[in-house]
Amino acid sequence: MLTGISCVHARATLAQVNKRTENFCHPLVTIESYKKTYEHHINPLLGQSLWKNQFTISHKLLTLNKNQKN
Repeated sequence: MLTGISCVHARATLAQVNKRTENFCHPLVTIESYKKTYEHHINPLLGQSLWKNQFTISHKLLTLNKNQKN
């Protein structure tokens, strides 16, 4: 089984022995899997003001960890 997107050499070799590339690829690198992954629509946030501040999140986690140790 191929474990990634096959190179042209592997595809050419499989074609010479009348084998389909799809039969040798991991299911995660198939077109069907790609379509299934991106079939859902993700709505964007309305503005940067709604983004979470990474510093605030990190600070809250550090505070929680300190309180748990004491």
